[in-house]
Amino acid sequence: MSPPIDGLDPPQMSVDEFERLASLAFREIEGLRLEFLDGRLGAEPRPEGRHGRVIQWLVRSCDPGGARYGTVRTLPFGKTVPLPAPVGIVLDIEPLKNWVR
Repeated sequence: MSPPIDGLDPPQMSVDEFERLASLAFREIEGLRLEFLDGRLGAEPRPEGRHGRVIQWLVRSCDPGGARYGTVRTLPFGKTVPLPAPVGIVLDIEPLKNWVR
């Protein structure tokens, strides 16, 4: 690696190299998000658990049997989301705001 110029370290890789690496990581590792800030490679924190499996469970458990759901609601981002039976829980999605750019 080259010595710093004017006290600044050189980038770890080019933007093109980073984009290829980030694309590969996204396909291979569930939930991994890389970032490239000020020429430095980093990783965003991964959410807990395997969210893909949770979504699959919800789809299987709440599938209306080929029919359409009777109610469709649009809510402001960050509000709680009540899920009807058979799930019967209220999701607090306020913490998800921390994961949005």
